[in-house]
Amino acid sequence: MRNQLKELLKTLEEEWYEGKLTRHDHFDAIGVIDDALDQVPAEIDVEDRRQFMASCFGHFMKMHRSMKFSDGVIHRLLLREVHHTRASDGMYFMLGNQEEGFLKVEFYMIAGLRFREISDTSWYDSVDIGIHERYFVGKDEISFEELRDVLSLSQFQQAYDSVKLCLMYMMNWILMGFDERVKIPVWQFRLVKDLDAFDVFPWGAYVYSHSIFSFKHVLDGRREWLEKHQQAKGTDLYMLEAYNIYGLSYALMLVGDTGGRDGYDLGCLDILLEITHKEMLEGSASARDRDWRHSHVEGTNPDSVGQMLGTGPETHGTGTGVTG
Repeated sequence: MRNQLKELLKTLEEEWYEGKLTRHDHFDAIGVIDDALDQVPAEIDVEDRRQFMASCFGHFMKMHRSMKFSDGVIHRLLLREVHHTRASDGMYFMLGNQEEGFLKVEFYMIAGLRFREISDTSWYDSVDIGIHERYFVGKDEISFEELRDVLSLSQFQQAYDSVKLCLMYMMNWILMGFDERVKIPVWQFRLVKDLDAFDVFPWGAYVYSHSIFSFKHVLDGRREWLEKHQQAKGTDLYMLEAYNIYGLSYALMLVGDTGGRDGYDLGCLDILLEITHKEMLEGSASARDRDWRHSHVEGTNPDSVGQMLGTGPETHGTGTGVTG
């Protein structure tokens, strides 16, 4: 089996190389949301923290705050991608003697975000009075720094404004793993006016499509680029600058996680142990670091997975229905 898989590797084993990467999903910034929810003025506080925790992103707040990311493990995983003729929007990897997939269902089980066809968002582009106007004077382009500044000041004007701004921050800065130069999509400001509508939007499909594109192409031409610069600078390949990976890259740490011993398996971290330097594994994700994942899929049944992936009965949000 392993020999058959080796023949399907996109990067042949003899061409593997050391590498380092920089991720852009900023889970270390969850504290910004915590602080903002703690600073809501008493006169407009209507249990904003409870409302955020009940939202589609609330379970991410349960993540272990010292969760680590191993770029060495992810680089070695990406080198093991194999060609396949199955789902075009997924990835498969050679881990040990097995082929492990990273597809929509795996992403849902890891991230717990809804999947359905993404509808046309253009009708959201016309933003009227709401947080967009109250905090950004209706600007067409809003940076992550501007959004972070508003959250840090915590001068919220209306009920649930903190929740809406925190949802925007979680979506774009933490989950999407955008480059910091990217501007926040304006259509999301209109969508977040209605918390119910925001909750039932297929954020799983949205984050997955962005993430899988990055993961599948992040190594394209990378070795050739490294060899060219090595010849020019005489530097070892792995000593050169890191490459960027965008999207929810933490999810890749759980490829191959089948709920093994004691209900927890470290996925690719376990399988790549023998070929990953010990120092790269020290402080890496442990079972306790992934309580957030199991907290929202505990008791998940095939019907609920089907609903969230768009293959089961339609489900509806249970938010407050507030708008503004």
